[in-house]
Amino acid sequence: MITIPVVDYEKEKHNWNKILNVLQCMTCPLFSAIVTKGIFAGDDDFNLKTLNGFPVIVLIVLISIVLSGIVWCTSKHDTQPKYHDLFAYMGFVISVIWIYSIANEIVNLLQMLGIVFHISNAILGLTLLAWGNSIGDLIADTVMARQGFPRMGISACFGGPLFSILCKLCIHVFYKQTYMVLF
Repeated sequence: MITIPVVDYEKEKHNWNKILNVLQCMTCPLFSAIVTKGIFAGDDDFNLKTLNGFPVIVLIVLISIVLSGIVWCTSKHDTQPKYHDLFAYMGFVISVIWIYSIANEIVNLLQMLGIVFHISNAILGLTLLAWGNSIGDLIADTVMARQGFPRMGISACFGGPLFSILCKLCIHVFYKQTYMVLF
């Protein structure tokens, strides 16, 4: 709630709350920089990046303060501003960053389990991570079959992974061909 702005056109004032949105203008850039390790130099979490000797975290805090000040000064408590739609885009970007950070933590937990139980990363990738990627398809296909569409559920069991493989293969081949032509 503090990092993800919500714009809902079905609610009164499109879910506008001046104080909350000002707070989100402070927390979103900071959260993004910390989670994506945009402020850390290298793999060491104690070395901060600098830009001509100026710490990047200070620059991000200053940008956050300026952004919050602009929203505070140009908006009212009772009506949403004209730029309120931009908060929906900001919410989308921050949601993607949340998904990225959660997925990274799950992979780190699986790697930790591999270290504890002496399982190689290749075996983890072929088993646990592959099963994890297939859980969504399993649930969707099972629900589809139980709703009276067994042919569609069975077709999706084969069609979903096939479509995924073909798309990835096409993208990879297109990238390689484009790279070979350009360079």
